[in-house]
This record gives sequence, structure tokens and C-alpha cells, in this order.
Amino acid sequence: MHHLSGSQLALSSDERDPAHQARRGREERELLRAASGVRFRGTFETGDVEPLKSADLTERLDAIWPQTASRCEARTILVAVSGGPDSLALLALAADLDARRYVVRAATVDHGLRPEAAAEARHVAAICRDLRVPHRTLPWRGWTGRGNLQAAARNARYDLVLREARRTGAGAILTAHHLEDQLETVLHAISRGDGAERRAGMRETRELDPRTVLLRPFLSVSPARLHAVLGSQGLRAIEDPSNLDDRFARVRHRRAIAGMSQDERDGLLATMKSAARLRAERDERLADAFTQFCAEGLVFDDAACAILPRSAFATLDPCVAAPLLARLLTSVGGAAHGPRRENVDGLLSALREGETRTLNGARASASGDRVIMAREFGRDGPPPCDGPRDDIPAVFDRRFEIAWPQGQHGSRAHLGAYGTTGRGDARTRTLPCLFGGDGTLLAAHGAVAAREERAGRPIETLANLASLLPWRCLADLPERPGFASMRARSRLR
Repeated sequence: MHHLSGSQLALSSDERDPAHQARRGREERELLRAASGVRFRGTFETGDVEPLKSADLTERLDAIWPQTASRCEARTILVAVSGGPDSLALLALAADLDARRYVVRAATVDHGLRPEAAAEARHVAAICRDLRVPHRTLPWRGWTGRGNLQAAARNARYDLVLREARRTGAGAILTAHHLEDQLETVLHAISRGDGAERRAGMRETRELDPRTVLLRPFLSVSPARLHAVLGSQGLRAIEDPSNLDDRFARVRHRRAIAGMSQDERDGLLATMKSAARLRAERDERLADAFTQFCAEGLVFDDAACAILPRSAFATLDPCVAAPLLARLLTSVGGAAHGPRRENVDGLLSALREGETRTLNGARASASGDRVIMAREFGRDGPPPCDGPRDDIPAVFDRRFEIAWPQGQHGSRAHLGAYGTTGRGDARTRTLPCLFGGDGTLLAAHGAVAAREERAGRPIETLANLASLLPWRCLADLPERPGFASMRARSRLR
């Protein structure tokens, strides 16, 4: 038997040296690349462009993510890293943030759409180890082969990263979108004939749930400054072949922008800035309108219905009434996106005439002096979803957030609408219930549990449940008195 001495067990001084460890990490990544077929971008020619520094990132975070807690309280941020040049540069900058203020984590989504995807995720994980940033790979295997692949992958990416943020307690997700990405978004909106909301481009700050924001700190920054970070730190970025595929609109828009004259670019920027001003003004008016609605009696009840007086719409500017109604419909109907403006205008006219209409998953009815908006059950009801996993709350139908102690109901329990049992009325059919793996009704929203109790079928009440309607209605709007308490109602206890 051989015995190793303490000196033999210890790392050599070279091995402890950070430069040696970084070099060793690069060698491991080169071996990984050779074995896996991962494609890397060539060296970026950035000339005398000054690389961004972590101080620049700190300055931008301070500007777009106001510190509500003590400056001494570190906040957790989750960096979304694909391995491409932009996100890799953001990762390097975030890794160098002041640890007294920020706890940095990273996540990579493996879409499984290309043979190299898993190896690319391992490449990012290796870089994160070098930078001492905790990293997790999030696999997605949800592509069915139907519909818009790019949109499905993008939605899956946000869903998975948001779930990881909840798991780690991160209050913000950072992405590396830059000025050229912003211009692509604006050009795409123009090509589709979209209005000011889309032509204004991406928001720097976007609320993803009552506790998590999406931050895009570099929307006004040239990508060259991000790419210069890679050269200064010796990092190699992955080449995604889809970024060269003209079948995708974003690639065609990117090439169109690259071929623009300076006057054409300036015109595109002017269009974006003008639309952004209009959006900001509209957001201010919407916030005021919600304040007025609350004062006049807007109520979100426990069944996730919105109830308001019919007279509330009479005094509103039509330019505000339509987007306000769209927010209410989208929230009540559990929809991912708002309805088209012309459809909202039609519904608004119908409500003023005392009619009932269905739009965007919500049924709006004028009854007496009130307008009641409720989730429509439809043909199949709200889609089912998994129950909470790993102590991460589940979101049902974008209307409810639900949690219970880990392991309490087993790993096969799932959430579904009460109406799938064949029971319930218009108010209760769309409410969440917990079903066991064999389809047994285990627990339910309080209104459903009370109904089952009256029918002699007592079940447990889902006690830790919050309606997301107040938060969804107010998401991304400027603050007003009373908004904080409304948003608080959308947070689990």
C-alpha cells in the first residue's frame, strides 16, 4: 500500500496560480471542442473599441434596477448564457461584480435541437467554473415539430430560466441584448405593421413575475464593446448556425441593418425613440387610469374575476380605455399576449351597450351597473400543469401561483381545472385543483373545496395560493399610491 504525504496531496504552487487554472480550463475546453464538433466564432476585429468593464455593468444595474433594500444587502442575479459572444461577455462582466452587492449565478438552456447543443452547454459550464460562477444546464425537450420553432424555443428559454431564478432566489435575470438586437426588433415591428408598443423596442426592465425582473442593461450599447471583452479575457464564443440562416426573419433583418447607410440607421433610431416616448406616455396614462378604476370600485375577487362599474369606461380617453381593457382581459383570460386593438374596440362598444362578449380567453359581461370579467372554460378548459417541484411554486393558467411543502402530495400530482371533472359552474369550473397520479381530486381552490364539502365530498383546500391578476394588470407600469399593496396580493405567503 502506498501512502501519500501531505505535501503530495497538496496542489503545487503552479496549480494554485489563477493563471495556471485559467490556462488549464482553456486546454480542457479545446479538447471538448475537438471531441464534440462545437463551432467557435473567429476572433472579433474590434479595433480600438474600449471593452466594457464590470463598473459599466454596475452603473447600468443601478440605473434600471433601483435598490429597494439596503445597499449592504447582496442581491442574487441569474445570467442567461448561451455561449454566444454577447452572453459570454455579459457573464465575464457579471463574474467581476462586487460580491458584497451581488450574488451571481448562470444558466444555459440546452434546447436539444442540434447535436452539439449538450457540448456547448458543457463549454459554458467549464467557463463558469473558471470564473467561479455557479452554473446549471436546463434541458428542453418540448419541441413537437409544429408551429414556429424560434418562438417556441424563445418561450421555453424564458420559462426555464425563470424557473431557475425561482429555485435560486434570484431577483433578476440578465440578458445580453444590445443595440443591434434592439434595431432588429424595431425593424421587425415595422415590417409587420405593428404599433408604437412594438416599434419602441425591448424594455430595459420587464417584470416576469411578482418577484423577478428581466434586465437588459446593454440595449443602448454597441455589440463591439461586448465583443472586445472576449478578446481582453481570452474567451472563445460559440457559433450558432441558426444565426446565419436566412430562413429566420431576425437574420434577414440583421443583414438589412448591416447594409443600411448612416442616414437609414439614424431614421430607424428616431422611429424607435419616438415610439418609446409614446409608450412611456401611454404607460403613465394607464397607471393613472388604473388608479381611477380602483377608486371607482375595481375588484379582483378570490376566483380571479375582475369586477368594475360600467360607468368607469365612460369618462376614460378611448386611447387609454382600449389598452386598459386589453390588460384586464389578458390577465383574467390567462393569455400570454394581448388581443388585437380592433377586437378590443369592438368589445368596448359592446360593453357600453350592455352586451356580453368573449375575447382572449375571458368572458366579459355587462350586468346592471357592473362589468364582470371571468375566465372562459372553452372546449378543454385551462391547460393542466405540473405541481410544485423542488420547492418552486407552480403557476396555473398564468392566473394563480400555488405552493405546498415538498413531497406532501407526491411527485406525480398535477394541477388542472375543476371543470375537467364534469362538475362546477361558470365561476368555479376554471379554478385550480390538485389531482393525484390516478386522477383523484386531492385538493382545490377554496371555492371548489367549499362546493365539494356541500356535496358530501370533503377535500383539502389549497391554502398557499395567490391570484396573479393584480400583478399582471400592473406589470411594467409606473408606480402609483396603492399599487404596492395590490402587487403584494399576488405574492405567496
